[in-house]
Amino acid sequence: ELRLLSKQGRPDLVLLDVPIETDDSLAFCGRLRRTMDAPHVVMTAPAGRKTIANAFLAGARHVFVKPVNLELLAERLCETLEWDQARRAVV
Repeated sequence: ELRLLSKQGRPDLVLLDVPIETDDSLAFCGRLRRTMDAPHVVMTAPAGRKTIANAFLAGARHVFVKPVNLELLAERLCETLEWDQARRAVV
């Protein structure tokens, strides 16, 4: 999956809908962070604080627990895109 994404060019943002309580999902987030320089946002089923903290440590910019407030999600996605665009302009 990551190889396909990286071959298609750098996405502006990656939105993942994954069960972050699994080691595979957290490992995927970590590989995503190392493989491409694009922010990623995670949506997941309800999870404990430690699991959510681990998603941030794996590189997630934001973590949303379902059911997701769509207005807040849209706001955070726009903010993330703006922040990333400004960061790349400085670098």
